[in-house]
Amino acid sequence: MRRRQRILRGLLLCLFAGICLFVKRYVLSDDHSSRTHVDGDSLRQSGGIERRNSSGINLQMRLDDPNIFIEHHCPLTLETQLGSCTNRSYASFESVPKTSIIITFHNSESLSALLHTIHSVIQRSPSSLIEEIIIIDDFSTKEEFGGILENYIKTIFPDKVKLYRNSENLGLIRSRLNGARLSRGEVLYFMDSHSEVQKGWLEPLLFEIKKNRKCLVSSIFDWMEKTADDQWTYRYGCSNHTTIFDWSMGFGWGFRPRAENPENASDAYKSRIIIGAYVAIEKRFFQEIGEFDAGMEFWGGENIELSLRVWLFGGEVVTAPCSRVAHLEGRDTRAYRDPYRQTVERNYKRLAEVWFDDYRECFYYFFPQLVDVDMGNITDRLQVKAAAQHDIKWYLESVYPELGCPVKDGLALGPIRNKKTETCLRESSSFVLPMTQCSDSDRRQIEMYWSADRHLRTPSYIYVAKEKRIIKVSYVSSGKSSKAANAKWIHWKDGPFIDIQSKLCLEAPSDNPSGGATLMPCNFDVNSAQIWSFRNYTGRYDALVANRTLPVNLDIKEFLNTQ
Repeated sequence: MRRRQRILRGLLLCLFAGICLFVKRYVLSDDHSSRTHVDGDSLRQSGGIERRNSSGINLQMRLDDPNIFIEHHCPLTLETQLGSCTNRSYASFESVPKTSIIITFHNSESLSALLHTIHSVIQRSPSSLIEEIIIIDDFSTKEEFGGILENYIKTIFPDKVKLYRNSENLGLIRSRLNGARLSRGEVLYFMDSHSEVQKGWLEPLLFEIKKNRKCLVSSIFDWMEKTADDQWTYRYGCSNHTTIFDWSMGFGWGFRPRAENPENASDAYKSRIIIGAYVAIEKRFFQEIGEFDAGMEFWGGENIELSLRVWLFGGEVVTAPCSRVAHLEGRDTRAYRDPYRQTVERNYKRLAEVWFDDYRECFYYFFPQLVDVDMGNITDRLQVKAAAQHDIKWYLESVYPELGCPVKDGLALGPIRNKKTETCLRESSSFVLPMTQCSDSDRRQIEMYWSADRHLRTPSYIYVAKEKRIIKVSYVSSGKSSKAANAKWIHWKDGPFIDIQSKLCLEAPSDNPSGGATLMPCNFDVNSAQIWSFRNYTGRYDALVANRTLPVNLDIKEFLNTQ
């Protein structure tokens, strides 16, 4: 009896010692330097990352009931589908390849947003369609991204979610590239780490790729905002827009031309480019066209570069309106922001030098400061380009003919200065045409120009007279319509700017510059608010005047009386 008691006490002492050692080693120790990492240079060369493989339970989180954490920190919004998507039936997915979902994060992300993203994917996706969810920790140093995150994933998602860690901060582009190289799925889906997918988001993407393996397909970009009472509200993005960009590398949305509207509102439609936050592509095709440009740093420009390559390699870029994913807005900081300007402009230059050919001058019109900037070696990207079926000229003629270039088709180039107010017209996100202090470095002023087809425009937008107001419309949606055809202007050098159809003169506001320029009856001989001058009148303008092919050869009042 005593012998059994001694043995039992010995076993209890051993067990207690083991527990103490376990707590000291795994629970109390969360030193970032002890994490398993891989050298960044070898990552860029081979794409290899070792998967971290430690264990233990962190006492800061209730792993016995993960819903306690999720419901408190990042509850999902109600499931919903819109319009014709509700009854949309897709073909059997038995033969559809599985998807690897790739999510990267860095210090400025929050743990709750990351877990929100993972949970929404798990809960709102058919398990049979997901090969894995790959999480790339881009060398974060926040404590919550250490043992807490790893133990959560290991306990809650041991089969589907894989966590990898970079040994240095590589940025979004290279981290996504490494995730793609690590993936086992036949389809890749790149998504931001602060997102929420909606019901039925994945099937439309795979349906498009099954139809055409050379397809880059984007989800609709919805968003979520926090209300005054700290609750998330889901907002729906427009599903009747196409994504556009211009030579200043700005991108946004424009209404689709009617000719591009699908028969069914739930069908995918063509886009000039994609927003890089939520996009799917077949892995083999992704590799065939050169993956991401590993010479680009952190983030910026990769979405335009990938979209352009897909078109030039015989593929197509489309948006699936029934695939809806929301971007969580209103976070305190943004990953990969610093040093944003220098990084993204360097990326833009790589894109321009490799793919823009004779249209590089359109790019450098907006970025003259980049002419002498070192962009790194592009030899490997030029080798990728050599295998492309098309070039940028084909893209501008066949895919995006509406994109204008001031130095290619401009008669007069901005800024556009008003004589009376000494302020300049400035493109804005609103529908008005405001006046601001003139600056040759203000991109929104220099992108405005008067084109050879007599439009007052920017590369992506035109300005149309509507009664006495000036309305900005997307050139993609109106470039070939009667509205655009009639939106022609005539301008006399250092003189009035007249809408040809209404014969009204463009006039600067005298009391409220932000209210926008208006159209008024012409009295420019006594009203200098109707007198305008461009920074540069091109040789094209001078040639047309010399050939008497512009009505500016006429006296202005004669023009108003005879046209």
